[in-house]
Amino acid sequence: MKKKIGFTVLITLIVLSFFFVARLQYRIFTVSTNQKDNTNKFPELNYTSIDGKKIDISFFKKLPKFKLIVIFNSDCDHCKYQITELLKNSEKLNRLFIFFISAEPVSTLKQFGEKINISYFKNILMLNLDFISLTKTFDCSITPMLYLYNVDNILVRQYKGETPLDVILKDIN
Repeated sequence: MKKKIGFTVLITLIVLSFFFVARLQYRIFTVSTNQKDNTNKFPELNYTSIDGKKIDISFFKKLPKFKLIVIFNSDCDHCKYQITELLKNSEKLNRLFIFFISAEPVSTLKQFGEKINISYFKNILMLNLDFISLTKTFDCSITPMLYLYNVDNILVRQYKGETPLDVILKDIN
């Protein structure tokens, strides 16, 4: 009799555990899916420059240029390739203002920025964004992840992974 009660309690606990885990996963998926919709307009978040200064993004939103956000990680080979291609062809991208955004520490971004000579480029900013804001606002399932916004700061296109320069140029012309 005691074995039957113990077995019944065990089965009940297992079923309740599965129910709880399934419900929790549904909530997480629903919240993250709803929050990713914020990228239709250029996101105004608390960005930090590689100099450690808070950046007021509203100035850049007023620029009569397309804006390209590149979500990256400095250890990612695909990200390094994408950034190198954008920098090598910066003269073709004069209609763009480019934001390289990462959740890595500012000190890491500063080292990476110095390595690629980011200060040379007048239409490019490297920014830090805290991990929670980054993952709530952008799809970070693949890096690099690129978001192209028009002059009115409305999302034109999202690119997953390495994106050929020709594709970006086609979208801004």
